Amino acid sequence: MQVFAIEAHRKRHEMVAGLLWHPLQASGSARAKEILAYAQAGGADLKVLRGDEAPHVGLASTREARAGQLSAAAVIADALAAEGRRSVLVALRLPQDAARVLYLAVRDNVILADGDMVAAEEDIKTRLAGDRAYGGWDLVICPEDWGFADAEARTLESFFTPQALKKTAGWQLHEVRVDVRRLALAGILMAALALGGLYGYTAWQKRQALARALAEAQQAQADLEAAERGRKSAAVKPPPRPWPAMPSARSFAHACASTFARIGTTAGNWRLDGAACENGQLSVRWVKGSEAAWVSHLKAVRPNAVIAADGLSATVSLPIAAPPSGETGEQLQDATGLRLRYFDLASRYGMSIKVEAPPPPAPKQTLPGQSEPAAPPPPPWAETAVQTTASFDPVEAASLLESPGLRFTRLVFAYGKDGLPQYQFTGVQYVRP
Repeated sequence: MQVFAIEAHRKRHEMVAGLLWHPLQASGSARAKEILAYAQAGGADLKVLRGDEAPHVGLASTREARAGQLSAAAVIADALAAEGRRSVLVALRLPQDAARVLYLAVRDNVILADGDMVAAEEDIKTRLAGDRAYGGWDLVICPEDWGFADAEARTLESFFTPQALKKTAGWQLHEVRVDVRRLALAGILMAALALGGLYGYTAWQKRQALARALAEAQQAQADLEAAERGRKSAAVKPPPRPWPAMPSARSFAHACASTFARIGTTAGNWRLDGAACENGQLSVRWVKGSEAAWVSHLKAVRPNAVIAADGLSATVSLPIAAPPSGETGEQLQDATGLRLRYFDLASRYGMSIKVEAPPPPAPKQTLPGQSEPAAPPPPPWAETAVQTTASFDPVEAASLLESPGLRFTRLVFAYGKDGLPQYQFTGVQYVRP
């Protein structure tokens, strides 16, 4: 995160860049809860809201920023939106430090989750080139000496004109907090109820003895039921967490890709059909390309190949070295936020991502006359099936998708209708229930 100053309209304005942005789905009081959940998950306590048609919130921490500072990304995005630019890439050198560059990525008038940052010029130049390659941008802004022919050169100060900064309330950081007015209203209502109760005090006193006897009987029954439940569940232990025993997404993809490279793709005049990486090994498959593709040709190149029963295909398999991730302190995230992140990655990098909800738990089976079996406590996580298809390097794709609790169990190396390679991931995303 970077804080810098802009002088405009005879006033010094403090700007902050590098906020983390989240799209918002709810409205009213539900939106406040949604923002609070995002803030707690990221350790943030400052916010700025932006957008009417597609609302989103930028979050920061008072360790790096303070209330009242202006979000530079929000100012620039609003200025470009007023020009009719909804999808933009912006790279601007900071006036106080020309070696560092402010970067902004906005798609359909929404600041992307990682589209507000400040970094060294070479890092931003590389990021801009990568994002620009995906196309669909209304405008690209960067320094003229970067050499992008379709880009426009502007300065940071051009967005912070005196007229633009006359009204800054919409861009200021505010504290993330509970609505004190609602708490005060609730307190007033409780006081009113208590005051009304004074008038019924005499009648209540007469009924108190009966209520106490009833409460004691109910408590005794509840104690018996609790003891019975405790007896049934005493031996039930929560299941171990599965993801530490599995390799991380990037480690799995790297092990599969490196093993595929060791095996190679050639097998005489047999045609490569693809490869599958799962259950601790990688299997590469070839098929007969023509009648001239003899088994002896294949065996001369691949003596360890296993020939199928029909003689039309052959397979070579090797174990992969993908160690389990172990206990890394991963903090599982909310399923809704992760789905939005996956959809954002899919649109930015041209990947196909399918996220499915886990199946409902199976009903308990008991025979007539049997007591209900002790139910194990529900695990503090849920499972969501994930399927991804990418047309670029699988290790790079896995690195982009990497998130706490994501584990891949299968990677298929295949070819699309256009003959270009495709990488199909299958796995599971563990999330907070």
